[in-house]
Amino acid sequence: MNIEISQVYTEYLDIIANYNKILKIRNNYLKEKNIDSNYLDVITDKLTEISIQIYLIRNKYIQRINDHISKIYKDLAETNGLKINYKTSIDIDFKNTDNLKDKLKDFYNSKLENDIKYGTTRYGPHKDDFEFTVNGRNLKFFGSQGQQRMAILAFKLSEIEILLKYKNKKPIILLDDVFSELDLYKKNNLLKFLDRELQIIITTTDLGNIDKKIIEKARNYKIENGTYIEEVE
Repeated sequence: MNIEISQVYTEYLDIIANYNKILKIRNNYLKEKNIDSNYLDVITDKLTEISIQIYLIRNKYIQRINDHISKIYKDLAETNGLKINYKTSIDIDFKNTDNLKDKLKDFYNSKLENDIKYGTTRYGPHKDDFEFTVNGRNLKFFGSQGQQRMAILAFKLSEIEILLKYKNKKPIILLDDVFSELDLYKKNNLLKFLDRELQIIITTTDLGNIDKKIIEKARNYKIENGTYIEEVE
């Protein structure tokens, strides 16, 4: 997710790098026998500042993904309600971010004793995650392998829409053996969705049962044992 976000927000990777640097300093200091609370407070203060930047960028990015992902998933799999939820390890109300720095510092102070006990920062952006849900049900636990695969594809295709809209860039799309777990209907839905002015590279072991009109628009190459053999008419 960090890599994906950095394609839209170019400053994001630097922010993550700075966060990891401060996090390492804090974790190392938490292992010291004699801890200066004032020095630790300075480190924690810097960590919270950078954390806020990460939280806000991640939340904004996922909101933008959610502007597209449900419709794309419906177009591919004829199922409504796909959504990505941002799961922060610290409870954050993104609708009200006033005094967020003070709230984060209060939280870290409340966990300080255990952080010192375990010698590590146990909460923060480095512990965050995200989940795919369909109508509120977590796909990790309630979705089939095919549904999970389509959710990932819908996520990737949503990223295309974001890059086109906010960066005015046309990405190169690489789909490696994407058809292996899709039925005929979903294969052709995916290809129809991708039928636009984009450079798309798809690898597959079987061209059978794919709409011939779509195949005719593509340049088809045969590779055998890692070696280019021929262009297929």
